[in-house]
Amino acid sequence: METILLEGTLSCKAMIETHPGRTRILYTDEKKRTRDFSWIIRKAREAGIPVMPCSRKTLDERSGSKSHGGMLLETEPVQIPELKKTGTHAGFVCYVEGVEDPHNLGSVCRTLYAAGCTLLVLPARNWDAVQPVVMRASAGTFARLSVACVQRPEDLTGWMQSAGIPILCAERKDARPVFNQDVA
Repeated sequence: METILLEGTLSCKAMIETHPGRTRILYTDEKKRTRDFSWIIRKAREAGIPVMPCSRKTLDERSGSKSHGGMLLETEPVQIPELKKTGTHAGFVCYVEGVEDPHNLGSVCRTLYAAGCTLLVLPARNWDAVQPVVMRASAGTFARLSVACVQRPEDLTGWMQSAGIPILCAERKDARPVFNQDVA
C-alpha cells in the first residue's frame, strides 16, 4: 500500500486519533517537547505506532521542507469509498465540486467540519497525492470528516432523495442568500 507523509501536529494528531490502523511511523523532533507533542506521542504509542525521535535536519530532509513543526507521520492515505457503499447518513451532507487547489479544499474541509457537516462528498478521482496538503490546510479535519465520492452528481441526488435528505444547491448565477430560503 502506498504511503504519504503528513506534516504538523494537527494533521498527525487527527490521523492517529481517527485512522490509527493506517499509520506506520511517527517522526518527532528529538528536542521539542510541548504538551501537545507529548500527548500525540503517548497516543501513538498507545495505538502501537512506532515513534522515532529525529534531529531537525533529518525531519527537514525527510519532508523536503522546514514547515513541518517538528512532527511527521508516515501513513496510508485516507480511503474515500463510493457513496453507495457508505450506507445512510443523517444530517448535513455537502457535495463539493470544482475545487482543484488542495489548499482551498483544506479550507473548505475546516469550514464544513466547524459547521457540523456529517458527510463530505467529492467527485471520484484519486485524491491520495494531494492528501498531505489537504490534511495540513484543513488542520486535520479532512481525517475527521466522513468522506465519500460519486462518479456523477446525479448519483448523489438519487442517493439523497432515497434517504429523504433535503437538497439545497448553490451556484453563482442568480444566487440568493441561503438564510432567506425555507429548507425545512
